[in-house]
Amino acid sequence: MTNQWIVSYNEKPGAQLHLFCFPSAGSSATQFFPWAGIMPPGLQMHVVKLPGRENRFREPLFIRLGPLVEALADGLHSLLYEPFAFLGHSLGALIAFELTRLLRRQAGSQPVHLFLAARRAPHLPSPPPLIHQLPDDKLVAWLRDLGGTPAQILESPEMMGLFLPIVRADMAANELYQHATEAPLAIPISCFGGEQDKEASRPELAAWRGYTTQSFQLRLYPGGHFFLNDARTSMVWDVAADLALHLR
Repeated sequence: MTNQWIVSYNEKPGAQLHLFCFPSAGSSATQFFPWAGIMPPGLQMHVVKLPGRENRFREPLFIRLGPLVEALADGLHSLLYEPFAFLGHSLGALIAFELTRLLRRQAGSQPVHLFLAARRAPHLPSPPPLIHQLPDDKLVAWLRDLGGTPAQILESPEMMGLFLPIVRADMAANELYQHATEAPLAIPISCFGGEQDKEASRPELAAWRGYTTQSFQLRLYPGGHFFLNDARTSMVWDVAADLALHLR
């Protein structure tokens, strides 16, 4: 597939199902590159590329979730032929969820399954302080504590000068999000979390149960907010197990 909104790793012509992955705040499509080699046969992975990073570096960053999701719906419209599934990590989980709801309102195709990792249920507000408003030194300290950002980036003023505006914009989209009540989705939801994740506890993840009329799974893995870096193989197996009916 050729589309500015996605990168497709290890393309599989004739794949039975397409999995669209949405990276976390500050991340790029490369976050999911290590997953490419362990995807099961029949499952094609596509990773969403947001403006303001990678080869879209010169494009303006989104600081509000609504306009971003609308742009995604337009950009991915021609690619969302069934069957497909969405998987998002942190901010990416919220994007995947809101994109699914927007597609439903537009009477568009729905994913067969929604996979949400490391993000509290959408009706639960972000606790203070608001990360996108922190001064640079405290934002860097927060990133260091959160994990997931390589030390060579955190310790480079030049790289952080490029990275921090992306983090601020993404965190603004996440923290200024205003949840609107709608009917639950009619598709299964699977949630993943880190046992030591301070950003999304087990009860906050379990609260996603009310957003579907279908099956709900909650799985926890060792680690913090970026548990999926170490648990990727287990996660891919669990994703494949939940999609087994579509991968025969």
